[in-house]
Amino acid sequence: MAKSLYSFPNWKNPPCPSSYKCTTATIVNEARGITGYVQGSVVRENVLSVEMSFNVISCAKWSRLMAQFDKNGNGNFFRRMTVFDQRINDWRTEVFYVSDRDSGELGILDNNKKPQYWKGASLTLVMK
Repeated sequence: MAKSLYSFPNWKNPPCPSSYKCTTATIVNEARGITGYVQGSVVRENVLSVEMSFNVISCAKWSRLMAQFDKNGNGNFFRRMTVFDQRINDWRTEVFYVSDRDSGELGILDNNKKPQYWKGASLTLVMK
């Protein structure tokens, strides 16, 4: 199995996403003024967000992934994670929170019509 592009302290090889998109943002305290020029200052640089999607992921793996950010699933809204960062071309460990989560389309495989997988599930992680 290929190394995943992210990991948790308690889960070193979570499911590898089908797509992985990094966005690096600079946060400023203002925007453009009436003159059209930026009138503010940088508050924080290199804030990373990661969008991941899975063409197909089992219901069990998706549930375990969601539980990482759910206090009822022994997780926490803020989680220390290691992700691959586009800016530094290396692994980076930071605290993230999960933003949007979309389970995609539910797939049914077995004869009892019990759900077995999700098609197109996705989530976005944002650095705290």
